[in-house]
Amino acid sequence: MTIDLAIVGVQKAGTTSLLRWLGQHPAIAAQQSMELTYFIDREQIDATELDTILRREFPAGAPNGGFTLMKHVGLFENADALRLLKAHNPDVKLIVVLREPTARAWSAFWYARSRGYEPENDFEKAAFDRPADFFESAFQRRSTDYVGRGFYHRYLRQMEGIFSPQQCCVLTFEALKTSPQAVCDTVFEFLQLPSHPIVLRAENPTRLPRFAWLASLQFWAKPLIKMLPRPLHKYLKMKVKSWNTSDRATPEIPSRLRERLREQYREANRLLFEDYGIDYR
Repeated sequence: MTIDLAIVGVQKAGTTSLLRWLGQHPAIAAQQSMELTYFIDREQIDATELDTILRREFPAGAPNGGFTLMKHVGLFENADALRLLKAHNPDVKLIVVLREPTARAWSAFWYARSRGYEPENDFEKAAFDRPADFFESAFQRRSTDYVGRGFYHRYLRQMEGIFSPQQCCVLTFEALKTSPQAVCDTVFEFLQLPSHPIVLRAENPTRLPRFAWLASLQFWAKPLIKMLPRPLHKYLKMKVKSWNTSDRATPEIPSRLRERLREQYREANRLLFEDYGIDYR
């Protein structure tokens, strides 16, 4: 079994919603989990292990003449992971969803707080003052790199050094939010598939937890919980997450911080517009 189509990024840009919407097309089989982590933080492909994972993610296999669709938002910035994905299937097609980097960084911080892996209450301390080796976990280092993951031009260039431009489809969160059907139709056209109506439902929104300590406890207890039988593990995870998620949205970003971040991204956004026509200036 091969992965034919991969949503590779970026974090907090509506990629989970896009995964589920595209998976409604009869020619696309979407992975069952929220993130397929196999290609991240490894040096080579174990074909037997990957086959086991893919058969669990795609129990019905790929539609006849269709596509298997995976997603992991950490692939976009990770050249080694992209090379492993290419080694698995040189013809794989990639989807990138970009989001205005200042808003994305702010949303990613509050998402990390809600999931228990960000211990800092102050965004600026977490984003600008923390040493790079603060976390031992590669997942935490990657997921809390709020500023670094927003230099999209650099990562698009890196991706195009591994895959041909014909294999890559670049979208924006802003278009996905306002015109989801049109964006999905763009992907279907990219795949040479007919249009298909989608049933809209937002997935994985950022909401503040009822209790921050419980979110943190759930994150650190993951290794123990994963020792349980898989159905029980998934049930407990979703139950606690559902119960501990409030209806409170994240606070507005302070104007001073917004300007600081916009200045950080000024040159990268200029290059993004000049080379790709995406305007976050």
